[in-house]
Amino acid sequence: MMACDRCMLLLVSAILCFASSSAKVALTVHVIFPYPNEDPLLHPSWYDGPQLFTAASLAAEHINSDPSLLRDYELRLVERDGGCDITTKAAEAVVSALTDTNRVVGVIGPGCSASTLLATPVTSRQEVALINVNTAGSPLLANSTLYPFGISVSGSTTLFVNTTLALMEMVNWTRVAVFYEEARPFFSTTYEYLLQRIDEMGDSSQLKVPILSAVLDTHLPLEMIRDEEIRIVYVLTGPNLASKILCLADHMGLVSPNIQW
Repeated sequence: MMACDRCMLLLVSAILCFASSSAKVALTVHVIFPYPNEDPLLHPSWYDGPQLFTAASLAAEHINSDPSLLRDYELRLVERDGGCDITTKAAEAVVSALTDTNRVVGVIGPGCSASTLLATPVTSRQEVALINVNTAGSPLLANSTLYPFGISVSGSTTLFVNTTLALMEMVNWTRVAVFYEEARPFFSTTYEYLLQRIDEMGDSSQLKVPILSAVLDTHLPLEMIRDEEIRIVYVLTGPNLASKILCLADHMGLVSPNIQW
């Protein structure tokens, strides 16, 4: 709820920059989030759309009822399913939003990094604000040069990477490994940023972090964790792949008090 309040307040700030008409008009905001799908092949990895739209509706109601905010304007929300992961559904929803005959002042969503990376260039060309929620946390989306009309409600995973590296140095963690999922931009770009930060730290850092691709075969990385006596493992994957990794790790005796996952 707090995140949606922040979404709406950011959008109100953008609206007030150009809202000059004295006539009362509806300002349309398309809210694009992933929704559940009965087809298991199309079911997104994250699907909190119904709850998030409810929160957005409450936030819009609060803003519309406060005469000190929009005065002669009223927010009107349009609910859309944008899917998640690598699909064209979000981009199609954004294109549909931008062809709306009503006055579209912004888009909230889509909600996942992969779908947001597809949708953001479309809104940027039309100079329409696209407000990213916290699940679209790819470091790439934080690049204001590439995405000048993208607004993030919360920080990207750069905060996670920098905090993790600082903690590793502070407590002298040296036996650490990272699993990542190549096929999903949220995880792959976080991994790339991790490599970039370790490289920037250069010789001043003693960090040696094995980066393990978890896409095809998880046996070899897990064998390396066992042979190298890794003690801390970060898993940058979706829940389905994480479950597979941990089940196999448990079968190999790697889920124990000696290894923190």
